[in-house]
Amino acid sequence: MHFINTQLTPSDEVGIISYSALKSLVLHEYLTADRKLVRKVVESFGLKNSAERAENLEEQYWREVTGENPVDASKSGGVFYKEKEILTKRTEEIIEQFRKTRAQSGLTKEEVKALLRPSPEFERFDALGVTRHYALNFIQKMKDLAGALRYIPGYKHIILFSSGLPHSLAYGIQSPFGNIEFEGSWGDSLLRQRYENMLKELAASNSKLYTLDTEDLATKIGSDIRMTGVFSLQNMANATGGKYFGNINNYENHLEKIQTLTGCYYVLGYYIDEKWDGRYHEIRVKVRRPGSEVHAQRGYFNRKPFTEYNNLEKMLHLVDLALSERPLFQTPLSFPLVALPCSIKGKTSLALYSTISAEKIQDVYGKKAEIVSIIFDNKDNIVKIERDEVEFSKLPKGNLYYSSLISLPPGE
Repeated sequence: MHFINTQLTPSDEVGIISYSALKSLVLHEYLTADRKLVRKVVESFGLKNSAERAENLEEQYWREVTGENPVDASKSGGVFYKEKEILTKRTEEIIEQFRKTRAQSGLTKEEVKALLRPSPEFERFDALGVTRHYALNFIQKMKDLAGALRYIPGYKHIILFSSGLPHSLAYGIQSPFGNIEFEGSWGDSLLRQRYENMLKELAASNSKLYTLDTEDLATKIGSDIRMTGVFSLQNMANATGGKYFGNINNYENHLEKIQTLTGCYYVLGYYIDEKWDGRYHEIRVKVRRPGSEVHAQRGYFNRKPFTEYNNLEKMLHLVDLALSERPLFQTPLSFPLVALPCSIKGKTSLALYSTISAEKIQDVYGKKAEIVSIIFDNKDNIVKIERDEVEFSKLPKGNLYYSSLISLPPGE
């Protein structure tokens, strides 16, 4: 809130994303210049489950696709370990969420078995294995987010409030004499590989990460720094040309420093022969002035066709078109639309009729596509989403006439 109130300039656009073990990565608000809306989202953290426009759109869209809530927006569930003792409610939530989010981490069944490592003594899920899973899920989500950020033009600054990932999970803790101090002291090779791949994606995201360590200094006293998230936060900042800030109690000075760093920079550009193949290209920037430091992204990826987007990239594309004041991904196409309020068997409804020019959508013509209808109220809140799959090759050539009937409560 201090940053929003004191550091933002009128030209800044702000988006808000959160991550938690149980709800995973949630897009609360896409890039917007609406300060009032951004404050509302931040104020809701810790008070209630915030469901602003972007999160609401994402949740409703996946409900239309799957017929149920998505993993990222689901409430914490619970299951019992039937053969053995009834686990605590917290453990139930962890195990249920593990089962739901396993696929999102990109793990094979063999890797899942290696992570869980059931304990013969207690015949239950090993806590360290669940912790590894959560770490992998966070790494995968940050990697996906970094990949999606590549498709948002311009330079992005990310201020990450986090306690980070324990360095020892991936790299372990070795004593000076090579003694094994505890199980997993050599780290986890899978975690290490995924973590380093995440850093490469962040470096190519055309974004700088400014990491603020939210773990209080008092909790670190007497702790091995390798078992905290300090190193992971530092690595994420260094990979993107950003900066790490410790001691969250000095947040006012930290945020003022971030404002200085983000307010003064050079933009260097050169022409490239753009190919839509998704290839990675390294970039090196050097200056002749003695004593100067260069903080710049380490490379970039060519763009790729929309058909090769992953789910997160497609979702950002949809959110951008539907909610952004000035869409970045593409220029929206306009179609004639008539909206007629009506009553069906005593229920208030809205009938939509539109004409879609085949010439304007020739890139997707002949393939299966989605038509997503989004209804806003007079306060710009999403009140209804309807989704249809259409295979244009089976429709007559020429203009397409689309209609839908949506049941809605009375209102504007």
